Amino acid sequence: MHPWSAIRHLPVRRPRSVRLYGLLAVKDEMRYLPGWFATNARHLDGVIVYDDGSTDGSAEFAAAQPGVIDVLHRPIDAPPGWDESRTRRALYEAAGRHGADWLVAIDADERLESAFGVRARQEITRLGRRGIDAAAIRVLELWDAPDRVRVDGVWNERWRSRLFRWRPGALLDDRRLHGQWSPLDATVRGGYVQVDLTAYHLHMIEAADRAERVARYERLDPEHAFQAAGYEYLTDPSGLRTEQLATGRGYQPLHRDPRLAVVVLAVGCPPTLPAAVASLLAQEPRPEVCVVSSGAGTPPGARDTIAPLGVRVIETEQVLLPGAARNLGIAHTRAPIVAFLAADCIAQPGWVAARLAAHEAGARAVASALVDATPSSVVARAAHVVTFGWRLPGIPARRAGRYGVSYDRALLAEAGGFREDLRTSEDTELNERLGVSIAWDPRVQTAHRGPTTAGALWQDQTSRGRHIASAWTRLRGWGRLRTAASEVRSMPRVIHAAWSATPHAERAALVTSMPWLAVALTARLTGIVRAPRGGIRR
Repeated sequence: MHPWSAIRHLPVRRPRSVRLYGLLAVKDEMRYLPGWFATNARHLDGVIVYDDGSTDGSAEFAAAQPGVIDVLHRPIDAPPGWDESRTRRALYEAAGRHGADWLVAIDADERLESAFGVRARQEITRLGRRGIDAAAIRVLELWDAPDRVRVDGVWNERWRSRLFRWRPGALLDDRRLHGQWSPLDATVRGGYVQVDLTAYHLHMIEAADRAERVARYERLDPEHAFQAAGYEYLTDPSGLRTEQLATGRGYQPLHRDPRLAVVVLAVGCPPTLPAAVASLLAQEPRPEVCVVSSGAGTPPGARDTIAPLGVRVIETEQVLLPGAARNLGIAHTRAPIVAFLAADCIAQPGWVAARLAAHEAGARAVASALVDATPSSVVARAAHVVTFGWRLPGIPARRAGRYGVSYDRALLAEAGGFREDLRTSEDTELNERLGVSIAWDPRVQTAHRGPTTAGALWQDQTSRGRHIASAWTRLRGWGRLRTAASEVRSMPRVIHAAWSATPHAERAALVTSMPWLAVALTARLTGIVRAPRGGIRR
């Protein structure tokens, strides 16, 4: 079941004599879209969406939501730049085609009060009796918390003409910025009638978002042609006063930005990717998820497959090296802690909660344990021990490998991110640069899918051997023979550590996999000695 489905399908009593459609314009809004549909869609008889060139999967997610009756797209030949009038006209015309009676325009970062559907239809009935075709609703700014609104001065009287009846030939506002949603020929004595309906704006909760909003408007309207008063007032705290949401007039569920972002790393759209994403969406608390799919282009792409689940998807045509893909994901997420998950891995239950607990206890970086996703396969077990023997959950903390790390975002910024020229060991290189202790928490467990056939084992380990040789050449100046010797010397210690970390009931299976351990080591050494001199280049 989709994580929002239980909320989305809550019954709402409403008069059915009026078809009330929602109009939604989006451009890279995956931060807000799941909550928009969880909160707003249940008040509406349908939703019409205009996508203004999103690249994060917003259009694909919206198209997959129940109640969405049309998704429009910015025309390919549309002039560049921001143009709200084009969006308003396209949505208005689509609403007419779909037989809408009344419309309400709701931005992606806005939430309707809990009883909006019932109250709106009551107000529409009253407006109809008076022959009025449009009305303004109160749009209040949430400030510093998702359940507090700013109420000093002008902030408590912020009315916006968002509710209006569809009419053929209506006069629409042609301003590119800050225009009216309601038709201009639906005013009463030069203004719009105010009705007792409330929506809440989320993009003013945090100070950083307020500053970003000012910067955005200054960029779009540097001469203040569309708003003579300018935009600095949006961050002005003078006379600041906030109040709790009025009882019975709030919105549910309250907006909460996740504390942990997870960047899922994929090349193209491998068949394992949906399960990796689903394992994160099942976590409690739910993290911010961003899929970085490099080498995209072969359908079905990651955006078509994954974006409908409600996560941000970034696709690049060029295959990125791991460090570059990680940095791209960091740039497209915002949670204060950042973790990573490979497309062939599964986050085990408690993966997010245990990470957050370790960070809240003071750790700036937290390493995780790795378990075998197919423990019944002796081939997979051998590959797992050879490759990840130092990351088994039973390894003592003093000997555990610090990989699968989640980082404080500020720590990543201080370190300058990952190197983008390494095919492997980009995390090893970063961790050595951090200058902080990396906590080991075996409660954070990731299941890894390893090779299960002899041919796949040989291919996997020879490839890893080439990449290890490349990394050690570039990071430490080692030659191939020195790298191979290091692997041979370390293998007895790895096997001993794996034996100690394996529960007694599972040691017989480990013994059975020993011949395949030899095959895996031989394949790795073959990859190392056959690696190109000077390391593997891009």
